[in-house]
Amino acid sequence: MNENAVTASRLFEGEEGYTLIELIAVIAIIGILAGAVAMRQFSSTSSVQLSSAIDVIVNDLQYAQDLATAHGKPIRIDLDPARNSYQVVWDDGSTAPANPSGEGDFIREFGAHSTFGQIMFSNTGLPRNFIEFGSDGTPSIDGQKIADDVDFVIINQEKAIKIAAHTGKIRVDAL
Repeated sequence: MNENAVTASRLFEGEEGYTLIELIAVIAIIGILAGAVAMRQFSSTSSVQLSSAIDVIVNDLQYAQDLATAHGKPIRIDLDPARNSYQVVWDDGSTAPANPSGEGDFIREFGAHSTFGQIMFSNTGLPRNFIEFGSDGTPSIDGQKIADDVDFVIINQEKAIKIAAHTGKIRVDAL
């Protein structure tokens, strides 16, 4: 048995282990990589929220336009940039249209107190912060059809949701 102990001690002779500096360097690299992954995940969450918010707004605008044509009466979307929200109402002041999510009035909120916590409205190209869709689906302001494409809202200074003048087609442009 003594012979085995000698053999084992000879096995490690001349071999070097890792120094403390090498171990610290490896741990630092792992920490940097973990931090990069975490930042990417956070960034990914922001872009998912932005993409989802855009989808919701575009779908709501199209839904409002479809309601106007289906019911044969104008509908209005009131935008409140200060509160990061908008509300869809019939232009004649009658009861609010059906909320597609089935919850109360047709009000959509963004920002800190909502599912879309990182979404902020910053600007609108609408003179009085509302747009109407006529019974034929064309966009107007105060009953006057709009002559030029208009920004419905700009989101996070990254994307603009625009409404085409004559058709009411809704599109998203990068800024």
